[in-house]
Amino acid sequence: MDPLDRNVVRLTSLLLPIMCYRVEKLGVDGSGAFNFYRSRLASGRVFCDYEIRLVRALIDRMPPPGEVHEIGCGWGQLVFLLAWCGYRTTGFEIDSRRFAGAEFLHRLLREIDEECGALAVVRNEFFPPLDRPDSTASLVIATNVVVSDPQLVEEQMLWALRRYRYAIVDVDRFCRLRQPAERPAFIAGVEETGLRNRGLFCDAGPEGQFHLFEAGTAAAR
Repeated sequence: MDPLDRNVVRLTSLLLPIMCYRVEKLGVDGSGAFNFYRSRLASGRVFCDYEIRLVRALIDRMPPPGEVHEIGCGWGQLVFLLAWCGYRTTGFEIDSRRFAGAEFLHRLLREIDEECGALAVVRNEFFPPLDRPDSTASLVIATNVVVSDPQLVEEQMLWALRRYRYAIVDVDRFCRLRQPAERPAFIAGVEETGLRNRGLFCDAGPEGQFHLFEAGTAAAR
């Protein structure tokens, strides 16, 4: 078993019972689980296949960035997996109930493994943050970021991606759901902001089509 698989197994064994207990105690909506996590927990999973594939692609295909940010981290499972793999990672979650769950899980994980837990941060903030990342050594990740009012936030989020050296985006689920035929238009729109499309970075089938974008010097200003 390689290090990534070991981290998946270990974090699943630690987080799954806590996540299930939280839903049982607070309810599906009160806990911030909603349908997104309810289906995972019902199948005994903390991580979906697309999250594991994405982390594996990061390990195999990119030099480690100085910091990683995740848009809409939910309960923080991807943030924690990246931290346990050695990445300094911050997750942003605007929903107060989901953030409370992420904060609770993070606190317990830090008690178990302070070194890995210290690499993870969860923030109850809308993306983009007011403080800017290092534009020369940072990565932002958007997985399954679907919002109720995409027309209000999509342009703002797209322009904020330019603050990072790299952006990995699920082109089918950025602010709204898209069909495969809509991918070229969306990618072209991202490029219009000044980001260069580096192509498909991780193919997770219907669970995610993650493209890598890179910001030039002018775009990062």
